[in-house]
Amino acid sequence: MANGNRQPKWDIYEAAILLDGYLNTLQTNTPKLQIIKDISAALRKMAINRGMKIDEIFRNGNGISYQIKSMESAYKGQTVYIPSTKLFDEIVSIYRNYGLQYHQLLQEAKRMVNENSLNQTTIPGNSKKAPVRDKSLCFD
Repeated sequence: MANGNRQPKWDIYEAAILLDGYLNTLQTNTPKLQIIKDISAALRKMAINRGMKIDEIFRNGNGISYQIKSMESAYKGQTVYIPSTKLFDEIVSIYRNYGLQYHQLLQEAKRMVNENSLNQTTIPGNSKKAPVRDKSLCFD
């Protein structure tokens, strides 16, 4: 990661995935620990697909566990354990007031997670894979 030990700021797509995971903790019987692992895996894969170099700390389970508590505060409109962030307040507002826009953001975020499996090519003479995509779609 470029920032040393400091984690990059969250973006709206990551927040949409986190909110989706938080909502799953409320609506399903899936264990919260499994949801946290799934969110972590999704956000790590999204970062790699966007060309980021990540380490074992980036969006790991401990960090997601912390952030999901912040999302809970945003969702409930009051600090529960950890205060919400402006970004988390914004994604919850979009979810509540502009459902279609939220679902579009979530679908785009999920596409960003899954795109590498379909849009990847091997560079000749190199065993590394490089994503092939329209750079205008990057939201870094």
